[in-house]
Amino acid sequence: MADEIEELTVGRRSTEENLGTNSVGTAIELRAAVRVDADDHYAEEFRHLNCIGRPVVNPLTRRLVGVVNFASARGDRYPGMGALLAEIARTLEAEFAASLPREHVSLLQAFHASRRGARPVVALGDDLLLANDAAMSLLNGPGDFDHLRALCRELDGEGPARVRLDLASFDQEVTIKPHGSDGWLLEFARRPGSHHVAATRPDPVDAELVFARARRVPTLITGEPGAGRSSAADKLAGDTEAVHIRCADAAGSPTQWRHRLRAALSPHGNPDGCVDRLVVLDGIESLPPGCAREAVDLIERSRVWVALITLGHEHLTGDQSTLAARCVARVDLPPLRDRVSELRTLVKDVARRAGRPDGGPVWSTDALDALRAHRWPGNFHELTMVVSQALRTADVGPVRIADLPPAYQDRPRRALTALEQSERQVIMTALASCGGNKRRVASDLGMSRTTLYKRLRLLDIQH
Repeated sequence: MADEIEELTVGRRSTEENLGTNSVGTAIELRAAVRVDADDHYAEEFRHLNCIGRPVVNPLTRRLVGVVNFASARGDRYPGMGALLAEIARTLEAEFAASLPREHVSLLQAFHASRRGARPVVALGDDLLLANDAAMSLLNGPGDFDHLRALCRELDGEGPARVRLDLASFDQEVTIKPHGSDGWLLEFARRPGSHHVAATRPDPVDAELVFARARRVPTLITGEPGAGRSSAADKLAGDTEAVHIRCADAAGSPTQWRHRLRAALSPHGNPDGCVDRLVVLDGIESLPPGCAREAVDLIERSRVWVALITLGHEHLTGDQSTLAARCVARVDLPPLRDRVSELRTLVKDVARRAGRPDGGPVWSTDALDALRAHRWPGNFHELTMVVSQALRTADVGPVRIADLPPAYQDRPRRALTALEQSERQVIMTALASCGGNKRRVASDLGMSRTTLYKRLRLLDIQH
């Protein structure tokens, strides 16, 4: 039959997004068996076919594997085909279940028994990873899962264990229950107590700061205004006193500026010339030539630890470049617009700096997506303002898109394909002609109301 139907070609996408109502895409959307008769198809090219689709779901992982589909010519009827497809799907599902190792079956059964509550639950194995929605809202991508798997292996053989984790995206207590030789069930809860296991992922900027702090070497910090350059200098200093000197002040009062720099770099009578202080020159690209030259001489003679802040080497000239060349370590801070993939972690960092040691409440996916769509011309200063206001609105969380300032509530919109634009126009015309009656629109377009509402959301049609 497939050989006689030109529309059924290998590799063609049959999702509702691409073809509208059809027995494959609609079965995937509804996760249920569907019958789509000829005139019920959205795409005209399929209106000469009667189709039945039945989803195949792995009974243990509960994941959709595929769809068993049958298509016949418009005038043909096969009354028992629905029952036959259901039997084929059940046979396939049984084969999927039988193909799993016995220890995985035990772990998956435990996972599904635990996931019914609201608490985050994760099942981990060497080649298995399952997490419920609550866990996915906490975990920050593959890195956190890798850390959890490594921790499970460290505790392997000790029986059930309860530890406190501080990963990049959450601070939670987790109970780890071994299942078989290479499987673990993890149940999370916000509870105090138990011992603390540090498992934070290394950050390239932090790694460079740690290197420079350990060796107390001159450090160049580059980045756009608002990218966190002064904060990075304070982080570099650690417990050491940080003295910030604005280079822009040298243009107006060069003599006073030189006096302040000499005082900051002076050992103040310390016999070995060492001072427990970090002197930060902020904005060296604004130094007048004479002040830049004197800064080079003073820093070369002094044993005081220094850090220089600049927009970048391309903004430096003459003695400003010579000054920057004295730095052994360099920390380049990317702008926030290049770090939007890290926003789940960054908003928690901002919350901690604002006095929320636990990182504040969980952020919803919609809220984070809205932040990712923003261009952030004000960099981290702007993010700090947005996060602070959101935390005042949603003190206990979760932070939703409505908790953001109005200017940051726009959800990202993707460009519609030509087919989607055509479908959008058809639906909008039907809505207008039916006076907004969704039941009539769905009936006129040959789709269920469930499918219609999904198309309205996907195609960004206000209703």
